[in-house]
Amino acid sequence: YGVNQKCMWQETCAGCTECQTSCQPWCYTNPHPWVADYGVKQKCNFIETCAECTECDNDCKSWCYTDTNPWVAEYGVNQKCTWSENCAKCSECDAVCESWCYTNTTPWKAAPGVNQKCQYVESCSGCDECN
Repeated sequence: YGVNQKCMWQETCAGCTECQTSCQPWCYTNPHPWVADYGVKQKCNFIETCAECTECDNDCKSWCYTDTNPWVAEYGVNQKCTWSENCAKCSECDAVCESWCYTNTTPWKAAPGVNQKCQYVESCSGCDECN
């Protein structure tokens, strides 16, 4: 199940230090799905107990769906699709690369606060130069 089997033994081993992670043994027997559509209760959204289980280990963190920032927004506005460590790999941010990105003179990458094509989530962020 992706967790030390002894950690499933609630009466004897579950409290041992080897079992103290944010992936609790009961996550493996809980009837909710690991990941589900937005709005459906899912174990990977149980931040304190199940979110660190290997079944939830992906580049799109479950809390991205409940964060109130927009997925994509105007330049300079905080947006989840630019958070490369946690939300940028969510399907809502599937990147594209339009042909005009190669002829536009804006730099691909630049210092923070400077306009850059790799932040154009709906048009240029999927280009090889941004990966």
